[in-house]
Amino acid sequence: MHLNLNTSSIIPYNFTIYNMQKIILLPLLAFLSLTVKAQIKDTVGLNLPIVDGKILYEGIVDIPDKTKNDLYQNAQQWFVDYFKSSKDVIQNQDKDNGIVVGKGMLDFNARVGLGMSMVQHDKLTIKIVCKDNKYKYSVYDMILYPPEGNEKYSTPFDNLYGKLIGTVKIGGSKSAVKDILKKNDIEVRKMIESIKLAMVKKSDNF
Repeated sequence: MHLNLNTSSIIPYNFTIYNMQKIILLPLLAFLSLTVKAQIKDTVGLNLPIVDGKILYEGIVDIPDKTKNDLYQNAQQWFVDYFKSSKDVIQNQDKDNGIVVGKGMLDFNARVGLGMSMVQHDKLTIKIVCKDNKYKYSVYDMILYPPEGNEKYSTPFDNLYGKLIGTVKIGGSKSAVKDILKKNDIEVRKMIESIKLAMVKKSDNF
């Protein structure tokens, strides 16, 4: 029996299958790599709240029997009490929509190397949105100011985190950066707890 192998028909078939596999697999691999990248939340053991590569503290808190106006007034009062000066802190007030946005400064001690600790400053933005029976807080756009407070040497906290995970190149030792992020996280969480306590208080309605 004579077996006739028509290579001209076999080769294109294999070539077509191979290319179809590439067409299917390459976009799939690209999609998977993008998915993995988007889901990276390696906080280097600090348990920081990372959203799209940025540090963002936020939460929705239910408070039954509190009107939007009650919560709005409590939010305003919290800014005044916590940062001592509403004129310097509150940036935007929208009573109709129950929104208060302000900037504040947190101070904390952190290691800077060679066993030394110095006072660091975190200038951050806080937004409180009030509805009937609930509110949402957000803390973001945090900027580190060095001990002397010189704006020229300020650095976003997002960049400090980026240094630890290798996506941003900035100066400073990783151990010092990690300590700054850790100590700042403690202060931010304390501040958030103070918001929660202030928002449940009885409003002064005259």
